[in-house]
This record gives sequence, structure tokens and C-alpha cells, in this order.
Amino acid sequence: METLLRLVVVVTLLILMFCFVEVMSHRERIGSYQSYGHMRL
Repeated sequence: METLLRLVVVVTLLILMFCFVEVMSHRERIGSYQSYGHMRL
């Protein structure tokens, strides 16, 4: 149970860091969040 919780936390942090890097690299297109979300899904 403790290992599962730790795994969830690590995965969440990785996803947040990835999203942060993507947003920073596409900062000039910050207004197109709808198409951005559809591309990632």
C-alpha cells in the first residue's frame, strides 16, 4: 500500500514536470489550450 502511494506520487510529479516543460516551450501559444489538450490526448 505504501509503495503504491509512493508510485502514484512519483508518476504525478513526472506528469506535472512534463506539462510544465511543454507549456514553457510553447509559451507563445498559451492561448490555444483546447487544441493543445486534444493533441496530448
